[in-house]
Amino acid sequence: MFVLDIAAAMALLQIANAAKATLYYDGAGLCGKEGDVDQGVTHEFYVGQMTNYGACGYSAEQMGDNRFVAFDASLMGPNPAAYCGKEIQVYKADGTLFKFSEGPLFIGDACPGCSGGSGIDISSQALTEINGGNCKTNPEVTYKVLDNFAGPKYSNIPGDVGDWKGLPGGSGAGGGETAANSSSAAGSGAESSISVVPDSSSPATVPPVAPAASTPVVPANNPIAVAPSSTLPADPTKPAADIAPSPSLDANGLPSVNALFAEKSVDDSKAGGDYCKRRKRRLDNDN
Repeated sequence: MFVLDIAAAMALLQIANAAKATLYYDGAGLCGKEGDVDQGVTHEFYVGQMTNYGACGYSAEQMGDNRFVAFDASLMGPNPAAYCGKEIQVYKADGTLFKFSEGPLFIGDACPGCSGGSGIDISSQALTEINGGNCKTNPEVTYKVLDNFAGPKYSNIPGDVGDWKGLPGGSGAGGGETAANSSSAAGSGAESSISVVPDSSSPATVPPVAPAASTPVVPANNPIAVAPSSTLPADPTKPAADIAPSPSLDANGLPSVNALFAEKSVDDSKAGGDYCKRRKRRLDNDN
């Protein structure tokens, strides 16, 4: 007999041993290949199963995931409200808890072929995960139904999911998750953090900015005199040259000019005299 470890806050509704996990719907398209448990059954059949409003009043397609399970019709028939939406935990043949990647499984429909606890109808995604990646067999499992909700409650109005807004906390695979993070962190223990932005009607107060230190301003009618540079050239591309001092005036009041060429006074009797004589004769001949 399978030994249960029931949480104190949860009451056990039903337990069954040696059940078979069978294929209910295949929205993921994982089954239907040669050798699969559904070989010979059209894919359209399993897609149609997803849109069927079952015993709980809603369909697997409305859930947007693959956690929807069909349960023992002989138990659900008299009182579907006692089972619809309740979490169902599945244990593999070796007794280990199956942790579904999308979160806790829940009861969403009745399965006539599962009467007497002989099996449960699950999605192709859940079936292939239990089988280690294939759809070849209907594995033996053990399940237990807990008295907490992991899906929408029963509704007698087709397609009505009441106030269901997403995946609540569950005690099984992905237990404790919220609708915001269950699909991405089911069973991983990951936490999410949400930053709250203040409402625009009450904006945060911004402290005033201190005035900048005053800077003295030079008035326009009192310009600063700048002495001309004696070495700065008018054309910056040309090197600077020293400025020559002012020329002195001669006896006539005119500035004296240094001769560019000056003849050297040479005594004819001394060295260079021949040069001066030749120059004099050349000038006489020109005349």
